[in-house]
Amino acid sequence: MESTIYKFNMSKRHSGIFFGPVTAVYGIGALCLIILHNIIYKKLKINKYIRVILYFILSIIILTLIELIYGWFIHIMFNIDLWDYTKHKYNFGKYICLEVSIMWGFLALFFIYFIKPFFDKHIKNITKAESYLFAIVFLLDLIFTLIIKNNR
Repeated sequence: MESTIYKFNMSKRHSGIFFGPVTAVYGIGALCLIILHNIIYKKLKINKYIRVILYFILSIIILTLIELIYGWFIHIMFNIDLWDYTKHKYNFGKYICLEVSIMWGFLALFFIYFIKPFFDKHIKNITKAESYLFAIVFLLDLIFTLIIKNNR
């Protein structure tokens, strides 16, 4: 959604490296949140409140590490900085800061309790043809991104 807003806004800023409406760091983060959810909620037999607190804390750590690694990777690969937290009070370099990390924890809870259940209900309605089409469009976007942005 953020990438699409940037594209329609005609802003010089962009939220991801791809030309299409995909921000890979969010996809990677969502995948990690689902894996974390499966471990904490399905395998650990602990109190539900402890589960939520553990999920919140581990989400902060995991999503902050993803943001740090992704920021460094994009800078090295494409020589661009998609975000810069140096003006934030509790930053650790350009790519992570405490206030955003805490926000990731709350967004992770929102994702796992509201967004994931919604998509779990509707994802079975996506046909194989639509899945292949999305995969092809994503792969083409990836190829064009790697070719064009590396030749700049």
